[in-house]
Amino acid sequence: MRNRYKYILLGLVLLLPKLHQAQGGGGLLLYNMEKMPQINSMNPAFFPDNSWYIALPGFNISTYIPVNPYPYVKTVGGERVLNANDFLNGLNDVNKVGLSPNISLFGFGFQKDKWFVTFSTEVHTSAYINLKKDFFELLVNGNGNYLGSDNELEIISGRFVAARAWSEISVGGGYKIDENWTVGAHLKYLTGYLDVSTGGSKLSVYTSQNIDSLVARYSINLNTAGMFTYDSLDLNTLEATSYLPNNHGFGVDIGVEYKLNDKFQFSASIVDWGFIRWKENVKEVVNEDGPGEFAFTGFNEAKDIFDGDFITVLADSLKDIIKLKSIENAPSYTSSLPFKFYLSGSYNIFPYLKASLLYRGEILDKTYFSSTNINLNYRLGNWLELSLGNSFIGQTWFNLGFGGSVALGPWQMYLIINQMSSFRVAHIKSMGFQFGSNLVFGKGVKTVKKESSETTVKL
Repeated sequence: MRNRYKYILLGLVLLLPKLHQAQGGGGLLLYNMEKMPQINSMNPAFFPDNSWYIALPGFNISTYIPVNPYPYVKTVGGERVLNANDFLNGLNDVNKVGLSPNISLFGFGFQKDKWFVTFSTEVHTSAYINLKKDFFELLVNGNGNYLGSDNELEIISGRFVAARAWSEISVGGGYKIDENWTVGAHLKYLTGYLDVSTGGSKLSVYTSQNIDSLVARYSINLNTAGMFTYDSLDLNTLEATSYLPNNHGFGVDIGVEYKLNDKFQFSASIVDWGFIRWKENVKEVVNEDGPGEFAFTGFNEAKDIFDGDFITVLADSLKDIIKLKSIENAPSYTSSLPFKFYLSGSYNIFPYLKASLLYRGEILDKTYFSSTNINLNYRLGNWLELSLGNSFIGQTWFNLGFGGSVALGPWQMYLIINQMSSFRVAHIKSMGFQFGSNLVFGKGVKTVKKESSETTVKL
């Protein structure tokens, strides 16, 4: 029986990385660090093995640069040369380049018998650009392969650029059904402070019959809303109109944990299933004359785009041809939170050493991102926990993570470095930091069976 579960876990390790379509998110190492209160944010069915805690301010910063070309630059004949084929092979169909700084302001939680209750307040920010692999193929191979409108290449569609900031107040609870099952949920109240997104923008290109000209068809649609306003398209007039904007929404987290026996545990959760309705300072920037097109001189090699004449001509063309207008008091609109789900299985090698496998999926603006993490957790009493893992993200198989928490009496400090794709700074494609501290008190509660009845005992 035990060998069968080992084979299942091995199969998942081999299979899940092949399911990736694009970049995944951060925080994978935290999910199985069971002594930290922050695990409850990733699965509401998790609660640290303490009676109660106070979460002090903490920070979580993630960055993604999957299109970083430096890992593919080689020295040939004394010159630095980009290996274009390796660079293109390292890209996904959609590549998210972004930065996500988040702040945990305050939180607390306590448990009594089979129940536990949590509360937290956080501020989230996110800014990113979605770049298609086809765009880089155009830069590397030139425009000669896209002759005629029948061979049109779509570079931008839907959500291309987005920046968003919002706060959340979360109230949660969980229940230990028996020695095997625990369930939990959060209800979140959201306030939106900023939203900038290109929801309906499009850009496609093709080479005209005169092979030296590249024709671009475009349609621009930019939505802005939040606590700031500006006059027309002049960002120099940007000013805050309200520190409590009328942009509100709700979110839900749901989690479950199943302990098969002393060796195997499984869990699943959905996080940030919700929305924000944007009503304040809503503006829409669109083409003044509707969808249009323009032509400019094409290029045959990637180095051509860095030629001064090419850049000057292109910039002048865009300025003269693309006319924009701002629509004041545009209709309200709704944006979804970055919906995430987690699936995890773990095996206790020893009472103090655990191996875990975690799959994370995210749906962000109708684009699917995923990642898989495998890690080891070491625990020494109630004062030390260390974790080491690796994430498989898109086309990259090396994204190291390590971290830990140390408790000095009730004061617990933690530091986690996630998804470090390289030890060389210039070669990094993704990386995340998470650090902060908590106050933890008392022993946890564990549900056990004694003969035919259930009881709860202090650990």
